[in-house]
Amino acid sequence: MRKAIISLFLALASIVGLNAQNLAFYLELIPEAQLPHLKTDLIKGMVGLYELGQRPAQVPNLLNGVCVLDTLSDSYLSMHTSKVSTLSIKMLKHKADSTSILAVVKSVKAVGTTDSSISFFTNTWSKIATEKYFDLPTAQNFYRVNDKVSLDEFSKYCIPLIIEYKIDGDTISATIDPEKYLPEEVYKQISPAVSKEAVRYVWDGNRYVKN
Repeated sequence: MRKAIISLFLALASIVGLNAQNLAFYLELIPEAQLPHLKTDLIKGMVGLYELGQRPAQVPNLLNGVCVLDTLSDSYLSMHTSKVSTLSIKMLKHKADSTSILAVVKSVKAVGTTDSSISFFTNTWSKIATEKYFDLPTAQNFYRVNDKVSLDEFSKYCIPLIIEYKIDGDTISATIDPEKYLPEEVYKQISPAVSKEAVRYVWDGNRYVKN
């Protein structure tokens, strides 16, 4: 019985310790599938350079380019993983049990605009269904009411819906700029309906809520 109690105590202590880590700790544990450009030793080296004052910190990546760590704090980081791609991670605290959740935004510059994806992970890098914490925007979120273009027409032609996500504190903003990737004649047709205002989501301790 005593051994069981001690084992339980050690397990709980381990969980508490894991939750108490800062983002640099989790970055060093990131799975290769999430950051294929860098091996663990290079990630550790990049973090070390940043903590020594070399900011931004730069190391070679596995694609004969460089990765640049631009910002690193206890709960947020942003880095250029290549000339055209970026990675941002926000560590969130869940209000119910104070566990850490990682929000990951990956962005790639292509066809004149920026295409982003958003994912969520536990602090052990197990993937969490996005819809648990974030409702992905649809064409309707970027539709501006007008008397020339209906929502159905806008949704039909605004495909693909290329969205750029940005993390700023406890807020994630989502924007589109179809002028940069749709054919000119198509964009002119739907332009009266295009809202370029950001759709903003705020972390409320349980999930991101559209502001």
